[in-house]
Amino acid sequence: MKTIIVAATLSCLLIGCDLGESFDRQAVTIEFALLSTSGMKRTAFTVPDTIIVRFRITNNSGKPLSYHYTGTPIILKILKAGSVVASSVDGMEFAQVIRGNVLQSGQSLGVDWRIPGMLPSGATDALQAGSYEAIALAGGVFDSFQVSHPGPIPFTMYPGGV
Repeated sequence: MKTIIVAATLSCLLIGCDLGESFDRQAVTIEFALLSTSGMKRTAFTVPDTIIVRFRITNNSGKPLSYHYTGTPIILKILKAGSVVASSVDGMEFAQVIRGNVLQSGQSLGVDWRIPGMLPSGATDALQAGSYEAIALAGGVFDSFQVSHPGPIPFTMYPGGV
């Protein structure tokens, strides 16, 4: 009997006491957008405009959501013709340690990445004129649901007047 109690306690701790409670996946929203510095959604910019790439996961489920990740839970990338030209983690190093956290109801997990303001040193000062795509990858793993990655956002950089 003691073995059963110990085993049940350990398994409850290991799986976070998830007893199969129903979970409303629609109560977790994902925002992925390109914004101007005034906060307006846009897909057309002029060189050297600053672009804010925003990705947010918001928990409106009424329940805390635990998640685990290594490195950083969200990575944003800019692609040109399918090749990565910039990433929100360029030039950064991360220990490969599994970390955990909880996203409480009403809270958001996200990042606002400013381009060109946060491009790593040595990179060009701004994206050049042309067609690009922004993509978001959520590297965190939620215990109750899987984050569906939003599709890419195509955008254009037009030549600017100097």
